[in-house]
Amino acid sequence: MGSEWLVSASDKLGSSWTVISAQLHSLADPQRARQVKLVVYCLAALWLISALVNLFWNLLPAPTAPTQTVTIVNPLDGTADSARRAAVKIDEMVSWNLFGTPDMKLPAAVADAVEHAASSSVGELAGIEDGARETRLSLRLQGVVASGVQSAARAIIEHQKVQQQYAVGDKLPVSGQVKVAKILTDRVVLDNGGKYELLLLFDKDSIATAPMASARVEQRRRNIDQRGNKNLTDLAESFRRRLYSNPQSLSDVVKISAVRVDGQLQGYRVSAGRARDQFESLGFKANDIVTGVNGIELDSPGKAMELYRVMRSAEQASFSVRRGEEQLTLVVGLKKPGEVPR
Repeated sequence: MGSEWLVSASDKLGSSWTVISAQLHSLADPQRARQVKLVVYCLAALWLISALVNLFWNLLPAPTAPTQTVTIVNPLDGTADSARRAAVKIDEMVSWNLFGTPDMKLPAAVADAVEHAASSSVGELAGIEDGARETRLSLRLQGVVASGVQSAARAIIEHQKVQQQYAVGDKLPVSGQVKVAKILTDRVVLDNGGKYELLLLFDKDSIATAPMASARVEQRRRNIDQRGNKNLTDLAESFRRRLYSNPQSLSDVVKISAVRVDGQLQGYRVSAGRARDQFESLGFKANDIVTGVNGIELDSPGKAMELYRVMRSAEQASFSVRRGEEQLTLVVGLKKPGEVPR
């Protein structure tokens, strides 16, 4: 029994060795050897790729889930009892004076900053009128709305019988590079190609030809009250709206020129523009001299700014007019201040 098993195992081992020997002998064939090498190379390449991929993923840091912080706005307080909540003490809060007191003065630094901001627009223009000579250009300064802030100042300048309103920096309708450089209460500084020149509010012609009666002469006085005329009220209101939205458009209705006697402003002479019927319907005639409006005497150029401010909220317009030796008061109604567009 033992010998048979041994013989059988010897036969199987011999046959297996025969097969192995045959395969080893086949490797001696060059073509067979190339095929085996190719298979070995492919297996080695696959193993190398697999190893590199595993190494790459092992080097990457593991992603961490972002943590979010949830902020609860106005959380509910279930334990609070509305009956035990303290009432808001308005009087106590008012006494804190969070916005200051009415009589509180600005700190010196703040006051200086405000003053500097208001005058910043004229800081670079200070003194440019010194030494400037009167211009020879065919221009006439007919009115001024002066302001401490130059960007808000306006000058009414006439050229070839056409009046227009100009601000600092605006070019004038004359030959050359001429523009408004600075606006003062009684004159305008012009920049004429880099040279400063003055355009005075009053010239010699307006002084010499002013048809003013002596103050010692007794004048006839007459009042013309048109406040009950709705059509004139609407017309006057339309003029006011144009004054604050497009002042230049009023030159179609009225033309103005300053009148001065013995160096003192007496008022402004008015005459009709292209819309003569509107000018006369208000009660004016050519060469009337308006000496005051709503109690504001037009005896200095600076009064124009005050009049500009007052007329925005006025409920009527009362013109003091000098017509030859006659003194007139022309009154027209205006709409309520709340109806005037801002």
